[in-house]
Amino acid sequence: MDKTVDPVMTHILKADHLSEETRTGYCKRLALISSAAGNKPLIQVLTMHPTKVLDWIVQSYAEVGTQRTMIVAILAVYKLLDLKRKEQTSYDLFLEQYDKLDAVLRDRAKDNVPTDRQRAGFVSYVELQQVRKRLPVGSKERLLLSFYGGLIPPLRNDLHACAIHMLKCDDDAARQALLKQITPNEILLPYDRSTPGVLILREFKTQDRMNPKLYSRSLGNELTAELRASLLHHPRDYVFLENSTGRPYTHSGFAMYARRTLLRLFERPCTLTLLRHSYISHMLAYGQLSIRDREQLARQMCHSTQTQAQYQWISPKASGFPQLDS
Repeated sequence: MDKTVDPVMTHILKADHLSEETRTGYCKRLALISSAAGNKPLIQVLTMHPTKVLDWIVQSYAEVGTQRTMIVAILAVYKLLDLKRKEQTSYDLFLEQYDKLDAVLRDRAKDNVPTDRQRAGFVSYVELQQVRKRLPVGSKERLLLSFYGGLIPPLRNDLHACAIHMLKCDDDAARQALLKQITPNEILLPYDRSTPGVLILREFKTQDRMNPKLYSRSLGNELTAELRASLLHHPRDYVFLENSTGRPYTHSGFAMYARRTLLRLFERPCTLTLLRHSYISHMLAYGQLSIRDREQLARQMCHSTQTQAQYQWISPKASGFPQLDS
């Protein structure tokens, strides 16, 4: 480990009970705080100058959600290093500010209205389908929109290193053997081309690290056909590969690729998260979904029904706000 890495971040990187995505996110946010404090030891900065840290966060980030995300990383330090009692004064200050920000966001979510930043990058479900169908069959861009544009309920950034296993026979035993392997997230493509592929996730944001579960779902015939067309155009062992290296993306690298691609296709700062908002808003507004349907949709998207309700955006006509599916 590089000696210049702060001991706090070294400790976080070794916290195996956290996902790689979570550890990386915490370290990136803490590195920003450390840099702003002249690279002084993080423990010293957080415990001795909590008010200054909070002031810097507010001055640096206008979005309440971003402020809360920064404080989440700080609170993780106190938890992972067992500092909550030893440094209770500073911990209580950070926790109090977190509670305030969280209350603001929870209250805002009840209105089901996007922030200005989210609205600027929003792409309606209808427009998404129109653009996807115009893209060349087999292209990387079309495959991205096929996975995240509604052919199946879109997941989070969980496909950055998703392997592809071509089943060499229709033997169900072979399929079950693959399901039991501790391997990266993967897609099983059956030997029979008329049979849809199966998506398997072992690593995803809402995975229970103490009691991990296997997420598995059919890709459906249309998405399977899109994937097979892409593989015919560019044979490979992973769903998405970096253009420059030919290797699977890192979590952050895939998010950056998706943002660049969506910006080029839609000429607005769209993200994979916004595509999830688009899909849920469309389905809940026009799908006439029963409670059972909503619960099933939430399971397919790896989140709770409460989160699903917050993802839905409503555009009141009287406000002059543009209709999300217009």
